[in-house]
Amino acid sequence: MKLFPAAGWFAVYALPRQPYRLILPLTFWALDGEVLRSIVPLHQVADPEAREAKESRPGPALIWGDVVPGALLLGYYHQEFTPKSQIQQLVEEALVQGAKIATNRSEGEDEM
Repeated sequence: MKLFPAAGWFAVYALPRQPYRLILPLTFWALDGEVLRSIVPLHQVADPEAREAKESRPGPALIWGDVVPGALLLGYYHQEFTPKSQIQQLVEEALVQGAKIATNRSEGEDEM
């Protein structure tokens, strides 16, 4: 596995609870075989004790960005090079998707 610095890169996730979105700074990009994956700090993950988090650690205090427990990865942006309108659109999409997931979950609980 080869690691590359990820200064200025952020991952945007939809959450099934308020605030419905999560934005995490990337620590590294990693070339895992032929796949480019992101790595984020574990302490900023919503539930770092989740089984998925424990099984998905590329190193101490780190977790793969594409398998953050309880969060749906929507995309990445660079704070300098991504147009602000695209960042805003990505964050708004996270809010919409997070609220939609939360609504679907609560409707499923009401039926039980």
